Amino acid sequence: KSTKYFQYQQKIIVTQIKSGILLIDQHRAHQQVLYERFLQNIKTKRSQIQKLLFPIHIELSMSDYELSLELLNDMNNIGLEIDDFGNNTLVINGIPDDINEEECSGLIENCLENFKNNAEHFKNTTEKLAWSFSKSGAIKAGRSLNNIEMDHLIDQLFACDSPYFNAKGKVIISKIDMEEINKRFEKR
Repeated sequence: KSTKYFQYQQKIIVTQIKSGILLIDQHRAHQQVLYERFLQNIKTKRSQIQKLLFPIHIELSMSDYELSLELLNDMNNIGLEIDDFGNNTLVINGIPDDINEEECSGLIENCLENFKNNAEHFKNTTEKLAWSFSKSGAIKAGRSLNNIEMDHLIDQLFACDSPYFNAKGKVIISKIDMEEINKRFEKR
């Protein structure tokens, strides 16, 4: 495996393989890594948590607050350390070690929104919650990654049960064979 990567438009990781090149969607790749890890965390009730130096208070709408209370145990199993503060407010004391602390403030709101919007795609609450958090916490398109970060992400992706397609069946990795590349340069 080559360790030479580059990012195309801060969205796609490009790497060379013997038979051509791989194009890897960095957001979908990280989301799949997180999704599978969060599912595992919920099942085993074990996760790596990074404590926040300054807990984050989040005030939610009444409906989102009630939904979050229903999901509180699973959210804590994913790797969040959340407490009910009352008055439609949650306190985040810790986050999964895969999640960037700067992206933490909107994480709960985004997750709840994703949870409500993806009801039809998943057969159970656990999968839906893992998907929602992975979507909210994954590296976004437009974020620059260095070679070490790309290498780490790709290693994690290929350790997944499903590295080529995400839980909704969308492509994560697209391969372009050398034969296809050569055809583009043939004389006509």
